[in-house]
Amino acid sequence: MEYIFTWRRWFFWHKIKVVWHGVMRNSVRDSAGRKIKVDETKDKSPIFDTEYDTYQDKMVLKLLSGEVREIKNWSQCEAKLGPDYFSVQEEARSMLAGLNTAANK
Repeated sequence: MEYIFTWRRWFFWHKIKVVWHGVMRNSVRDSAGRKIKVDETKDKSPIFDTEYDTYQDKMVLKLLSGEVREIKNWSQCEAKLGPDYFSVQEEARSMLAGLNTAANK
């Protein structure tokens, strides 16, 4: 399940096929709403909210080959996600819910 991740900083757009993308997080909130640093969540408590890590300020991309790339200074960038991203998300939700999308079509 891959999709095209498109971003730009200033003028030129860049495209890359990825299987996952996400920004760096520096804290999470537990079920009681308390803020906990990511490296302190050893008890596997549920994560309900995350906070963007402005110190690292980067987007992490995972390619189909397993390679990981980083886009530094992410706060200066703009991203576009096309219909292929949303179809991947819909397929992932269906798989999580135990539905077979191919049988439903």
